[in-house]
Amino acid sequence: MQKLRKDLHEIQRRLHKEHTSLGRAVSQNEEICAGGELRQLAVDVRALRMDLTQVEFQLKKLSEEISRDHLAGMLQKHKTLQETTEAVTHEILDKHGRDLTIIFTDMKDFTKKSSEGNLVQMMAMLEEHDGILIPIIEQHGGTVIKKIGDALMASFEHPAHAVLAGTEIQRALQRHNQRFPDEAKKIQVRIGVNCGKVVVKDGDLYGDTVNLASRVEGLARAEQIFITDSVYQFIDINQIPCIKLPPQKVKGLEKEVQIYEVQY
Repeated sequence: MQKLRKDLHEIQRRLHKEHTSLGRAVSQNEEICAGGELRQLAVDVRALRMDLTQVEFQLKKLSEEISRDHLAGMLQKHKTLQETTEAVTHEILDKHGRDLTIIFTDMKDFTKKSSEGNLVQMMAMLEEHDGILIPIIEQHGGTVIKKIGDALMASFEHPAHAVLAGTEIQRALQRHNQRFPDEAKKIQVRIGVNCGKVVVKDGDLYGDTVNLASRVEGLARAEQIFITDSVYQFIDINQIPCIKLPPQKVKGLEKEVQIYEVQY
């Protein structure tokens, strides 16, 4: 099935190329057509182009039918629509996904501080936050994917790099906070890390791996780093000690998730 779809796609690509070339040929011929022979050639080329258009249309229909048949087969194989959706998602990830480690950070009580403090102070705090976190992430080979207010999402090629970045972030914030006895001026974040297949599209990341990383971050408290078992399998516990926590119930998942708290 996959080979047939791939072959059809290649045929469509070649036909489209020929279609375009013929279109240019028609335009060029019509420009220089002065005699009857050249006019006839232009007519013949146009007719051939119309034939190719029809072939392309039929191939597209056939490709769509194959896709429908494939989906229908999956619906028969799996008992529920949810199982089918999950199977299709996994198939997409297997074909087009990348193995990445996702880290989420979120600032403690930022919303409360925003309502109680003035806007200038909050913007200054966010700038300090970014000035500490972003360079550390980049120094460890990470890429900041997006920022939503006081929350930050980044990706790494290797789980250990993400965890090391997380520990350095927490240490840097502790040093920063020692300068401010006033709790309102302290920057404290919680961090969640997960790894697995993700879909990369338009500069953003999608998939269950991303969602779970966000959920794990939500389980942590300020100054904590929580990682999943998937991440734990890739790190050196002698270099990055961890405490195994009881399995956690995570929204959107039936099975509980094994979580570890990173010590730093």
